[in-house]
Amino acid sequence: MRNILFYVLTVLGGYLLGCSSMAYYVSRWKKVNLSTNGSGNLGASNTPILLGWQMGILVALHDIFKGAAAVLLAKWLLPDLTYAPVAAGCACVMGHMYPFFLKGKGGKVRTIPINGKIAVAMRAQLAR
Repeated sequence: MRNILFYVLTVLGGYLLGCSSMAYYVSRWKKVNLSTNGSGNLGASNTPILLGWQMGILVALHDIFKGAAAVLLAKWLLPDLTYAPVAAGCACVMGHMYPFFLKGKGGKVRTIPINGKIAVAMRAQLAR
């Protein structure tokens, strides 16, 4: 029963990490609505088109590190739960795609799954 609670908290934490959208924050700061301009996507593909390559790199790095952070935090906080990093990574992807504060209109998920896999593989190599 206790493990189920930890898995639920892991999924919730991964989802909330995934909901953070640097593209949204940058677009609000620059006063450009990314969801109605360009491709209409709040992500690293539309940001450099409308806001420049510097903002695009910032958004891409944020997306990369939030996927890796979800996996590594779950691995570090819950080392006994085998599937906690996978659950956190999947929840992070869902949070990126369907953030609650943007009414389910998030990014296209090009960078997060790749970096979650890199984080799991890196952690496995470090454990040897």
